[in-house]
Amino acid sequence: SFFKVKGHSMEPEILEGSFFIASIIPFWFAPPKIGDTILFDSNGKTIVKKIINFDDGKYFVEGENKLDDKKFPPIERSEILGKVVLKLT
Repeated sequence: SFFKVKGHSMEPEILEGSFFIASIIPFWFAPPKIGDTILFDSNGKTIVKKIINFDDGKYFVEGENKLDDKKFPPIERSEILGKVVLKLT
């Protein structure tokens, strides 16, 4: 799927207003891992963040921009919608 970034939380890795492509296909072959930039559902919104830790079946995520990043509770594998596979600026 093709997405446009709204917000600054992933800067400088992904700039606000830029586009990226995400896919679930990479996770058909290997589970999500630390360092993956993923999309997930949070209260009906599609969010993009980086996996920073994994523990007991839960994924811990955060943005790149620590000054503009909302904290998220750990997410389940079932909430992950895809992996960012291509960034377009």
